[in-house]
Amino acid sequence: MRLPAVICGSLLLIGLYIPRCRKSIGAKAWPSAVVALALTLPVVVAGSSLMTIDAPYACCWAWALVVGYQALLRGSRWAWPVLGWVIGMGILASTR
Repeated sequence: MRLPAVICGSLLLIGLYIPRCRKSIGAKAWPSAVVALALTLPVVVAGSSLMTIDAPYACCWAWALVVGYQALLRGSRWAWPVLGWVIGMGILASTR
């Protein structure tokens, strides 16, 4: 087990949890259900413990969705450079 894989897997799960929290303010069980469902997927479980390109790749793209939501739908100006950086990191993670 590698520490960067664990960190990227944890950030992936947090990235899955955050958008669901924004959409379902009244239903507190849905974000937890999304994370629990993600933990049953073999790709997420293996990516959270084995250091392959999948762990940082999935982490970056999950956070690109979170920051992209912030940039496009909320109109945050700070989110555009962060979105570019996260997408760039996702592209670099896939070419390792």
